[in-house]
Amino acid sequence: MGKRNHELVIHVDPHLTLHVGRWEELTEGDGTCYRMVYPPKQTLFDQILLYLETIVAQSPRPSTTQLTLSEQVRAILAVCLRWGSCFAVLADEAKTLWPMTNQQKSISLIADAEMARINIETLAALEQWLNILRSDKEHYLVLVLAAKQLPLPLKRIIVPPRQRERLLEWAIFAECMRSLAPPQERSQLIASRGEADWVEQIQQKVLAHPTRMLANGIINMCWRNGSSIENFHAGAYAPRPLFQRRITPQQEQILPRETGEMLAVALEIVLDLIDEQSGDS
Repeated sequence: MGKRNHELVIHVDPHLTLHVGRWEELTEGDGTCYRMVYPPKQTLFDQILLYLETIVAQSPRPSTTQLTLSEQVRAILAVCLRWGSCFAVLADEAKTLWPMTNQQKSISLIADAEMARINIETLAALEQWLNILRSDKEHYLVLVLAAKQLPLPLKRIIVPPRQRERLLEWAIFAECMRSLAPPQERSQLIASRGEADWVEQIQQKVLAHPTRMLANGIINMCWRNGSSIENFHAGAYAPRPLFQRRITPQQEQILPRETGEMLAVALEIVLDLIDEQSGDS
């Protein structure tokens, strides 16, 4: 039986309030109390996109010719991850810091269900963001400029060589899958990796939802499998508060930096594929 039912809201800036969902306090048969959190009716990404579209509509048409890769990656981090997912709840600056956060090396700061929600919301948001890029690049660039209004501690993305090396194998595999590589050479590359069966199994899924699969791969590689987020997610269980901040300002700078470095390489590959003049579908 529900005791309390409240909306979860995050105040991003004076002009944007995100409705993150609602929570309900329930009681088990043995008297144990717990909170059930439900997602919002309108996704966080859609709320942010509506806000960005309002900024664009009310502003003079800006020049997008000087937009850098770093600025585009920063927009992805702000729109799809920091504010476009449940991560906004964990890093809400309006809340007091959870004391257990200081024991981060031994305590898991993010529950499995919370991590799953962050992953799903972020990759779904990235899919929509990439679809905007593919369908109307000029409008996408205008939205990137508008996204500068969203707070994010990371101002610039610098991609060190080591991150390029980590994504090199993925990039080569993506390259060999394209029709630029001769069919025989492509087949040899796949076979040499022992992945011929894997490619055959998922081919239809990829063809049915190509951008979703791409977004899923990018988020897994650049966010979910990053060492920093895994450190915050790993550790012993402790009852986690809903109304205290669990990510410190210092940690909030580390996470986007590592994710952003990887995203920069991934986005560079995506932009090359989109801008490429070819007959590929």
